[in-house]
Amino acid sequence: MASTATTTVVKKEEEVDTRRVPGRRDVHYRTMHDVLDDVERIAAGPYRTVGNWSLAQICAHLSKGLNLALDGNSIPTPWPIRIAARLFFKRRLIEGPMPAGFKLKGTAVRTLVPRDDTELATAVGALRESIARWQKGAPTHPHFMLGPMTPAQWDSLQLRHAELHMSFVQPE
Repeated sequence: MASTATTTVVKKEEEVDTRRVPGRRDVHYRTMHDVLDDVERIAAGPYRTVGNWSLAQICAHLSKGLNLALDGNSIPTPWPIRIAARLFFKRRLIEGPMPAGFKLKGTAVRTLVPRDDTELATAVGALRESIARWQKGAPTHPHFMLGPMTPAQWDSLQLRHAELHMSFVQPE
């Protein structure tokens, strides 16, 4: 639950190179409940972000990612990238940590990148709902880019994804 606590959200003139940004936290989640607990604790403030997105944008993005997976939607991805992802990156992305600095393109931007004016309370609520859906059962269908995955692999992928993004949020 979000409060009116003080936060530091600096509107950046230029994007930060998230591969090299200082001040990231070391975050490890074992369950989706851990993710939600961390988000709600930090949202109560105060906190600061060190990447390009606000906490609201991060929560909205994580929610969109969970819903995309649960609903079986896909993002058009050229076959050479799908093959490379399955052969060379699947295990690393599932077992983590996920590397920072990946730039979404095309449809992925329109589907997964949240608006700058995303409200924190709304985004935390959406993430709470998405996690509740996820806890009823991870997807059983293939990932649009990584291919077939077990429920445990789906869980791990989503937890590593949350760790990546939440590492840019620093409680103060």
